Amino acid sequence: MKKSILTFTAIFFIQLSFAQCPDVLHAMINSCGVSEGNNEFVVFTTAVSDSAKNYTLNYGTAIPPNTNHLAGSDATTKTGTGTVSGAPTCAVVEVTSGATVIPAGARVIFIPASYDQQYDLSGLCNGSNSIYVVYIKTNTAGGTNSNWTTGGTFANSASTPRYFQISEKNNSSCDTSNAPIKSYTATGNWTANTNGNFVSWNGTNAVYGNNGCTSIVLPITFLYINAAHVNENNIINWKTSQEINTAYFDVERSYDGNEFIKVGAVSAAGQSNTIQSYLFKDPVFQFRPTFYRIKSVDLNAQFSFSKIVKVYLSTDEFKITNIYPTPASNQLNIEWNSSSNGQSKLLVMDIAGKLLQSEHISVLSGYNKYTLNVAKLAHGKYLLKIISNQTSMTGTFVK
Repeated sequence: MKKSILTFTAIFFIQLSFAQCPDVLHAMINSCGVSEGNNEFVVFTTAVSDSAKNYTLNYGTAIPPNTNHLAGSDATTKTGTGTVSGAPTCAVVEVTSGATVIPAGARVIFIPASYDQQYDLSGLCNGSNSIYVVYIKTNTAGGTNSNWTTGGTFANSASTPRYFQISEKNNSSCDTSNAPIKSYTATGNWTANTNGNFVSWNGTNAVYGNNGCTSIVLPITFLYINAAHVNENNIINWKTSQEINTAYFDVERSYDGNEFIKVGAVSAAGQSNTIQSYLFKDPVFQFRPTFYRIKSVDLNAQFSFSKIVKVYLSTDEFKITNIYPTPASNQLNIEWNSSSNGQSKLLVMDIAGKLLQSEHISVLSGYNKYTLNVAKLAHGKYLLKIISNQTSMTGTFVK
């Protein structure tokens, strides 16, 4: 029976570091078939145009990994019974020679030439770009640079980390000392040592799953994510160039960059190879540096997180934002935004402008909160003013 490569979403961002190096996206850790090792494979992206012979997959327990290798220099014709097919908009290029040039930005599979599974690679399609499947002659079949274990190379249940790296020959920035490294730990990350266990990466964070023996996790391709303060709202927008099985996006907010809470959700396109744009508006109640991230959730309830973006202060919004409770009893809470650190004076006046209470307070740039004792004030309506060296702010409250 033909086994489709299913996908769920994991967020992938173009990293500034290693921008010119190939990068691992996914690995089939526990495959099916007669010989498990022959059906294990790795998916990676290229950064520049280069020949297949210049790429090597390195795997092992050390940094950099050096135990097992699949080398593009051992590219050969397929010898196993396995087959590959693609979608109408996405051609599959079977690479049987190390001299074949793979373009920049391509998705590439390194797999032993003796694999015996039937793979539908349509889930790998990224627009009209081709998928390059490189068949590798392993050491047991006469390969000279590809040390591989037929019975299984990747650790299915080990408790210590395993590492992947794609090195590029003749590129010192992407050799085994400099190319990016991805890692995973098997124990505890899958429900069982089961055929079909895979690992993918959201940046450097490992994402674990199992959608069947030939499943691949491919990331949503985010063109960008941005957040800005506009007219008393924080506007978060992002674009994707590819989505597969995406259910929705959660928008999460934080004031310290560590602890996040959900503030809303946006429905996703679900299946798309075209650019999709999204926007979420978050009303500002606490005007201070604010962090946002997007949680992408797929149809199987798997999820991953975007990078974190920060909203910076706007000098147009330095004012008192909240005075409560209303009416006040003994204590009054005041929240406001300041343009700078320093000392300010807090004044309480009656409606006629007579000064009734005055306090000196320390102020921080951005969000501030102060609790004022108003127990001695009579019942009525009052004016409140905060005066700093640069500006003054006013508000009213009821006792």
